[in-house]
Amino acid sequence: MVPLSLCQSRLRRESSRIALGALLIGILPAIHAGAQSAPSAPAPSFEVASIRVNHSASGGTHISFSESSLRVSNASVKNLIFSAYEIQPSQLSGGPGWINTARFDINAKVEDSLVEKFKTLKPEEGREQRKLLLQSLLAERFNLKVSRATKELPIYALVVAKSGIKFPESKLDVKGSSMNSHSQGGGPVTLESKGVTMASLAENLSRQVDRTVLDRTGLAGRYDFTLQYSRDENQGAMFRASDSGSGAASAPPPDSAGPTIFTALQEQLGLKLEATKGPVDILVIDHIDMPTED
Repeated sequence: MVPLSLCQSRLRRESSRIALGALLIGILPAIHAGAQSAPSAPAPSFEVASIRVNHSASGGTHISFSESSLRVSNASVKNLIFSAYEIQPSQLSGGPGWINTARFDINAKVEDSLVEKFKTLKPEEGREQRKLLLQSLLAERFNLKVSRATKELPIYALVVAKSGIKFPESKLDVKGSSMNSHSQGGGPVTLESKGVTMASLAENLSRQVDRTVLDRTGLAGRYDFTLQYSRDENQGAMFRASDSGSGAASAPPPDSAGPTIFTALQEQLGLKLEATKGPVDILVIDHIDMPTED
């Protein structure tokens, strides 16, 4: 027979557990709701922006950021969206025809407090902030509203060639990593990378070949390498016409200014781009208006 005092002790412990459970049931949803309702930091926006339609119907497109301003000349809204969201043409869907045909000149000023903040950011962080500024401009002045979707599209897979990689693993950590490209007089482009991941290289290549590039090298470290190649505005189209959805991309005719990026990757780094298909994030234009000039 269980002593009465022991039964009472057990009852007190059970009552305490029940009371604590009831208390948590009441508190946890409130905590969760509070976390959900916490306001997110507002996206940065330009202090002032002047937008005018460019009627010249000539000249190249220029989009440039300085520490304190944005200068745009003869750019379509598509150009602006590609820069703001860092996507390829195949990743944009929807929108009226004028987003490709109408051209704009834009002068926008970054407020002084943001200029000072940008000076403290790492290059990658600064690039993200500039993208957000341009996204805010599109939302505020063009009433751009977008949504995301996923679609199966032709892509390139970055893989290790049969020769194996031809660059060393880096001794730098993420704080010392860098990737810079430059060219002189329209000659070959030099891409200098220190402490860079293959995922970062794939992202950079996506901007060069006009198609999403996914890292499938299996290389998990950080690496140092230099890549020199000829910039060919038509090479993306040439490769799209030549691939059949799988296998290695075939090389276009040689360029006297230097190897294409496809050839340079294999000869200089021991990497190659294979044409295949895969899921790609798509940006869908749900709404957009012509801006009011000022």
